[in-house]
Order: sequence, then structure tokens, then C-alpha cells
Amino acid sequence: MQLADYISRDMELILLQWDAFAATLIPLTESLPLVTMRGQAKEGAAGVRAGRRRHPAACGGRGRI
Repeated sequence: MQLADYISRDMELILLQWDAFAATLIPLTESLPLVTMRGQAKEGAAGVRAGRRRHPAACGGRGRI
């Protein structure tokens, strides 16, 4: 499976796992709401997805997970 396809298919699961991880960062979450961190995580994942679609050979030509 291509990384970009995985991110597209499982974005919600990825973000749920990110939420669980971010909740462990107590000092960080006191100054930055989890909803803000989730939005940034979603933007980051979407950026990776877009980059992998534009440049699929960037990971040694494999691009599979």
C-alpha cells in the first residue's frame, strides 16, 4: 500500500492515535489545546500525503508501508 493511500484511508485512526499521544504531553497541553494540536497533526499528515503523491520516489522508490 502506498503511504499516501494509507494516510487518506486511515486519517481518522491516525488522528485518534495522535490524540492519545498528545494527551500524555501534559505540560504542552496546558499551553496548547488538544484541538489545536490535532489540527496541526492533520495538516502535517495531509502535507506528507500530498508530498508522497507528488514525489512517490522520495523514499528510495518504494513508498510502500
